[in-house]
Amino acid sequence: QRGLPALFSYLSALLQASQTQKLDMQGHGLRFYPDDVPASWGVTWMNLDRNFLRHLPRKLCHLMRLTFISMRSNLLVDLPETLISLTNVHTLLLDNNHLEALP
Repeated sequence: QRGLPALFSYLSALLQASQTQKLDMQGHGLRFYPDDVPASWGVTWMNLDRNFLRHLPRKLCHLMRLTFISMRSNLLVDLPETLISLTNVHTLLLDNNHLEALP
């Protein structure tokens, strides 16, 4: 998707995340991590599969309530060291990326 439909889809996913604590942006064509997700939303579930993410920001660790993270089929080449501070995560799916090592 491009243009207004892509923007509407992105904003809709953010609104849903703020209400349900579940961020589902799979297949949104994201090239960067969505910075518009504050820790105050208490997101526990995140699906960013099938995007074009190459890197994740260190501030991802601020989402301390995360228990499920799926980032399959992206272009990730590394992960932030801060990822290990997310001690509530019980599922981390990273297959089909370009990772050579985990933190």
